Amino acid sequence: MKNWKTTVNGILAAIIGAAGPLTAYLATVNSPKAATAAGIVTLAATIARVWVGLLQNDCPAALPATPKGTAQ
Repeated sequence: MKNWKTTVNGILAAIIGAAGPLTAYLATVNSPKAATAAGIVTLAATIARVWVGLLQNDCPAALPATPKGTAQ
């Protein structure tokens, strides 16, 4: 896969996006298991945010665009 970082970034963004509503739903359920699950969801979202940051900062700087046919 050529652009695997983009794919992973998309998957992690989906996890981050789903974490908020899932945590809110778990907050409405009054049980210790739901509280534990909410903590795990929050931890997974935090780890996903860290990985997104690493993937975005791991990319090399873009080279400036040069017109076709010019030497560098």
